[in-house]
Amino acid sequence: MKKNQIFFYLFFVLITIATFFLVKPYLVTVILAFFSALLFYPIYEVILKRTKNRSALSAILTLFVVLIIMLIPMTLLIGLTLRQVAEFKDNILSIVGGTSVNIDQVIMAVNNLLDKIPGVEEELTTEEVVVFVQQSLKSLTTWLLGSALLVGNNALELITKFILYVTLLLTFLVNRDKIVDFIMHISPMDNKVDRLYIKRVSEMSKSMILGTLAISAAQAASTALVMYLLGIPYSVFWGALMTFTGIIPFVGTQIVSVPVAIFEIASGNIWEGVLLILFAIFVVGFIDNFLRPMLVTKEAELHPMLTLLGVLGGMKLFGVLGFILGPVLMIIFYTTVETYLKYYKKA
Repeated sequence: MKKNQIFFYLFFVLITIATFFLVKPYLVTVILAFFSALLFYPIYEVILKRTKNRSALSAILTLFVVLIIMLIPMTLLIGLTLRQVAEFKDNILSIVGGTSVNIDQVIMAVNNLLDKIPGVEEELTTEEVVVFVQQSLKSLTTWLLGSALLVGNNALELITKFILYVTLLLTFLVNRDKIVDFIMHISPMDNKVDRLYIKRVSEMSKSMILGTLAISAAQAASTALVMYLLGIPYSVFWGALMTFTGIIPFVGTQIVSVPVAIFEIASGNIWEGVLLILFAIFVVGFIDNFLRPMLVTKEAELHPMLTLLGVLGGMKLFGVLGFILGPVLMIIFYTTVETYLKYYKKA
């Protein structure tokens, strides 16, 4: 290898690292814009046909669709959720310590169950439960309200990131084909392998957004609506929490709705709790079975355990967006192993 080639490759690596640190503060915004473009590109194509291939106009109209479908409802939902969190913080401790809930009976029932488990000798006490609830609620509400305060204090940065998001989204929509061609051009692999990677990443991204987040949101929204109709308080807060737990494989929205139902039964609202449990067991599962075949394609199929590892590991590394990035990285790894076995492994 010639000296000028070695120098170029070293320079290429250094400039790539420097560029990464340059865009790192806005990396989440870039990723969010990229996934938004993947999700809404079919709408962009429909609008493009209606506007007779006016790409700039079509991208702007698609942006309005994104704002209407995603950002505006999310902003209103977050505001309402935070309001209920504040109410939750003020009221739940008095509920736990009051006479409306017979905590002693609940603890006695739990201890009876624990006694039947071999090797378990410890018993819960009312004081331990109250302290645990107080500390958990304090941590949860402090984090949520603190996050809201942090958002308010960084309004200028949010505006900057929003402008960047809009600009990137328009760019990705208009130049999607050029970006794909560029990736395939610089890639040293065969074009059919490049297309496999691009297709898998694209389908997994849409699958995690539509097949996971949308299904989780549908399950959470329907359960929250049932809670509201049954008169269970803080239904919006529970709905937001269920949306988060619903995206985690093997966890689901029931990890929130069933304890809430048990709490209602312990409070004396027996029918409300029973109906909520029945809804969580039968209707929520039906929503998943009905929507998943329509929203998840075969190209995005990944073993549930690999998806779980991807979601948990992704959220640990990347935060909220990790529930998309984790499975995407996992399917890239899976595709790489598959490509090696099919194209590169020597017989």
